[in-house]
Amino acid sequence: MSVPFEPQGAALPANLSARVVAARGDDLFLVELEGRAHECRRAASCLLLPEPGDRVLIAAVDSTPELYLLAVIERASAGPARLQVDGDLLLASGRGSVRLRAAQSLDLASERLALRAASAELAVERLNCSGALWQGTLGTVRLVGRVCETMVDRLMQVARVSFRRVEQLEQVRAAQLDYEGSVRLRLRGRHTAITARDVLKAKGRQVHIG
Repeated sequence: MSVPFEPQGAALPANLSARVVAARGDDLFLVELEGRAHECRRAASCLLLPEPGDRVLIAAVDSTPELYLLAVIERASAGPARLQVDGDLLLASGRGSVRLRAAQSLDLASERLALRAASAELAVERLNCSGALWQGTLGTVRLVGRVCETMVDRLMQVARVSFRRVEQLEQVRAAQLDYEGSVRLRLRGRHTAITARDVLKAKGRQVHIG
């Protein structure tokens, strides 16, 4: 739609409602008012980004020819509303809490995400995590669950002391199994069986049986 462009020097009332025609970048918008087009700048208080067709409130400040877009009164589209500022944005509560709530989904997208808190709670029905690198430093880790399954190409654990207790059955299936104790290695059980299909070898400076 083509409308006559009104020069900035034309006098206008203090507050008027207009329709957004187009966005010109750098927070400048072209609006239609009474059949004429005016260029106005988005005010810092207008966080909702205007879109073409939106009904907005514009104002002239201190009788200057420059116009400001103060707020979006009515949106023309039912699409996602976009809150946008020029620069960094900080949401702060001096004494209370800040809550984000969505009826359907909540998405966070950023090049870097930093979370700092004295304590945190996460309660979800199902959690899926994927990434190239997962690295953390913790003082104590406690996991309590019914089933734990780990499937990896390579698993390496390094610890000063390791203790594991299995109440019922533990099975290991491997092509090659190598256990080495630098000081002592003991296998003990009420019933102990060591079998080999081809060769069973016991070697030492002393071998005691019985």
